[in-house]
Amino acid sequence: MSRILNIHEAVNILNKHYVTDSAQMVSRWIREEKLPADRSDNRKIGWQILEDDLYDFISERNPGIVEIIAWYEENVLRGTLHEDLTSINVIGGNISGKDGLEGGRNQNKKQI
Repeated sequence: MSRILNIHEAVNILNKHYVTDSAQMVSRWIREEKLPADRSDNRKIGWQILEDDLYDFISERNPGIVEIIAWYEENVLRGTLHEDLTSINVIGGNISGKDGLEGGRNQNKKQI
């Protein structure tokens, strides 16, 4: 079962996925029935949006962005990408293992 979000929680997720940062746009999409939501009986609660419906909406607007953001958070923000990049060897290039640069840009310049 997916979580129930209010408009402000939905805006935070939509902003993170590069869709919008505007609560007015989310309300508009709900009124236009582009984004499924239920109106609460309590006006303080407002609209209730299922998290699964929100991610479906995001995927329709920006195909692949959900997977890209998930990959980014897992690999870049948690530091696993840095560990992978430090172990890369480039044949014929500048990088040679974990020790860093073997050659570098200025390798061919003569010292005077």
